[in-house]
Amino acid sequence: MAGASEPQPELDIELYGLDLYRDLARWHTIGLRQHGIAHIAMHANTMAALQGSYQRARTQLGDEHVTLLSSQQLHALAPIVVPQQIAGALLLRNAFSIVAADAVHALAHEFVALGGELRLGTAVDEIVISDGRVRGVVVGDRTLHAATVVIAAGAWLHELVHRIGVTLPLLATQAARFVSQPLDAVPDSMPMLMFPDYHNLYLRVEQGGLLIGCEEIVIHPPTLQHDIAALQRGQTPQNRAAGVAPLADTTHHYHLWLARAFAHVVPLLATIAAREVRVGYPTRVPDMRHILGQAGTIGGLFLIGADLECGMTRGPGLGRMLAKLVTTETSTVDTRVYQPDRW
Repeated sequence: MAGASEPQPELDIELYGLDLYRDLARWHTIGLRQHGIAHIAMHANTMAALQGSYQRARTQLGDEHVTLLSSQQLHALAPIVVPQQIAGALLLRNAFSIVAADAVHALAHEFVALGGELRLGTAVDEIVISDGRVRGVVVGDRTLHAATVVIAAGAWLHELVHRIGVTLPLLATQAARFVSQPLDAVPDSMPMLMFPDYHNLYLRVEQGGLLIGCEEIVIHPPTLQHDIAALQRGQTPQNRAAGVAPLADTTHHYHLWLARAFAHVVPLLATIAAREVRVGYPTRVPDMRHILGQAGTIGGLFLIGADLECGMTRGPGLGRMLAKLVTTETSTVDTRVYQPDRW
């Protein structure tokens, strides 16, 4: 949630994403749910911090979109939570969720319908640069000529641009979440629940059960803080030269353990089980900002990356910003904070 007193570009980015997904949901099934997000305080000091966030959110979003809840008011919306264990909550009413895979397929369908061409399973072997400008990309035995190239390669962004002498302090980490068995006690209208006092654990209604994860990052070796410190010193963390380490699918086991240990606050978590596991490789940079803009002095070559594990939420807005930079060299949002050469 954008919460600073000065203007936040991320707020406009997220609101644009909500508008886009609402429009997309008119024509495609993308699992759009708009039941809000409840940031739940278990302690008085956390509740005091949420009250400060509430005042800022009222200014940015309006009174009708944000509410402070007592423990009993939260329990009415989320009966799976023991009200005696919490101090209150901040509810952002206009927050939404989608099924990412369904939304991606819908966007691909719209792209093709507009005349776009998708080439799946196609490796880019070379980015062609000549006289300070991009000229295209080499794919197998073919060169695709283009005056403008956008690299949006996620965890592989660093590997691709490193070939042309562009260095990014980009770190890919394993993120996993799981969907539980169906749970009759979970109302379909329940907002997403986030617990900042407990590893940022989050619970969201999905497929009749709960989607469960946390924002605490689990990577090996050994911690994100160690690797970020190495990046800030200009070093390449161990086993990350290509941007992605070959990690086993272990993160969701940690989240499962955290969830079961939280049963004193959400009792049904005591017997929670993983029915489906979803794994991805979100990327981060030391200043925890996105990457968006021209690749240094290489004309026509643009980069977008560092999703910060909110790519589906902010992707549409960031994409619009980049499209304006590519086509008009201007943007309604100041993009300097995202410049790829800011380090």
